[in-house]
Amino acid sequence: MRGFLGIVAGLVAAIAAAMLIAFIGGLVIPPAPVSVDMSSVDGIRDAYSSLGTNAQLLGVVSWAGGGLVGALVAKHIIGRPWAAWTIAALTEAYMLVNVLMLPMPGWMQAVALILPLIAGFLANHLIKNRVDDDEVVSEGNGIDAEA
Repeated sequence: MRGFLGIVAGLVAAIAAAMLIAFIGGLVIPPAPVSVDMSSVDGIRDAYSSLGTNAQLLGVVSWAGGGLVGALVAKHIIGRPWAAWTIAALTEAYMLVNVLMLPMPGWMQAVALILPLIAGFLANHLIKNRVDDDEVVSEGNGIDAEA
């Protein structure tokens, strides 16, 4: 149960962090034009291509930052490396969909696909693995030293 809840908490944290980073970045970088039709895929593509490179990169960085936060939360709750890698993989899948659907320059596609992997790696090294009670090695482990 801890694993499931840790992944859910990691996803919630990833989405919240990505939205917060995008919101803060949106205060500095101008948003998409108001006249764009955001109800269709073509409208979203047109809006994305009309954005500057800074705004496009902000989207990539916000989801990578969200992926890092989500991976940290999941690893903290579950305490196993697979938790961070699961969030990183889900973030990677989302970024792959964006790369395939949105008109991004090649270098930005590469950055979008590399950053979630870096986030998973960092989360695994920033949060220690949990040691279960049955894995603790004690001096009285039942092995006879004279044998």
